[in-house]
Amino acid sequence: MSRRTVASVLLLTFTVSACRTWTPIETLSPPGPDAVRVELASGERAQVMDARVEGDSLIGRLVGETGVVRIPLSQIVTAEAGRVSNGRTASLVVGLGLASLVFLGLMVEVAGGGFFNVGMVGSGMGLLPPS
Repeated sequence: MSRRTVASVLLLTFTVSACRTWTPIETLSPPGPDAVRVELASGERAQVMDARVEGDSLIGRLVGETGVVRIPLSQIVTAEAGRVSNGRTASLVVGLGLASLVFLGLMVEVAGGGFFNVGMVGSGMGLLPPS
């Protein structure tokens, strides 16, 4: 797997997890949460999107898969409801924006075209008077 792919997957993982809050639930009632995270009696964990209860099963689709999954309620040990957190999402967007600006500024400095390397000293156009 290339570095670019790994970096993309990590960024997506952190972005998705940072924008969602999880709270324990006993029952699933409409309107349902954006996602349901379950732990099964076998110890497996799954995140189900578009989840709904039909009869004795939790139905939805697993993250990253296209098919529909049916999980018997008797196999679910714990369940958590996931909802998008506006505050966390806004913080993430602002943080990534600031990190991008800092990174860009560092790259400009390293490349030699930064604010402090413009040749202002002694040129008659800079911050200090010509000597």
